[in-house]
Amino acid sequence: MKLSHPLCLAQNEGKIMEKKYINLCFRDLLVFALILILVSCFIPEKFTAKIEINNDGSYSFIYDGILTHAFSKAAILEGPLSKKDEAEMKKIENEFNIELEFKKANYIGNGQFEVLYEKTGKAGESFYFFDEQYSFFSIVYTKSDTIEVSGFQLDKESLAQMEQMKLKIDGEFEILTDATVSKHNSNAKVKKIKDMDQYKWDIKSNLDPAPYMLLTYKKVEVEETTD
Repeated sequence: MKLSHPLCLAQNEGKIMEKKYINLCFRDLLVFALILILVSCFIPEKFTAKIEINNDGSYSFIYDGILTHAFSKAAILEGPLSKKDEAEMKKIENEFNIELEFKKANYIGNGQFEVLYEKTGKAGESFYFFDEQYSFFSIVYTKSDTIEVSGFQLDKESLAQMEQMKLKIDGEFEILTDATVSKHNSNAKVKKIKDMDQYKWDIKSNLDPAPYMLLTYKKVEVEETTD
């Protein structure tokens, strides 16, 4: 999945990712231009992400790592955040912790949040982390028994933005599944863990290709009952 503006997110589970404005003063037009593009956005930096897909089509997703508030990160190019801006970051931390999927959310300074996010779903329930339009990781049911798992890849404009803000994505992504895999682009050796196959991707560069997998599962037939 190639993102034209992948740094701009809105959470589909709630509204805490939507339009988080903070009061910042910009002395540099370049920084202001970045803000116009990156308004109210979060960037995954150092992280581990894991998806487990069962043969019945159910799944779980875990993101454990850093989310950086791009609006704040761009502003820091001009100087430290004000006390008011830091208070806004703490407010976002509190809103994260209200959401069921956020098992942990701690603001650690400089616009960065240390989070643990967990999500489970049933067959047919597509999932986007965080939003369908700007998704970093997605689990999409494309046919009645087919699942497409995608990561993200930055385009040239987004790469330039991240370089200007001295941001680098450094992550590990893993898929565990006992479903039938028909296509994937992992370069790591597939390992067997109990009854599941393990596929891994090291995302150590902003230029790394997007993780991808296509698989099929056994659709569970619901028996009709008669009175």
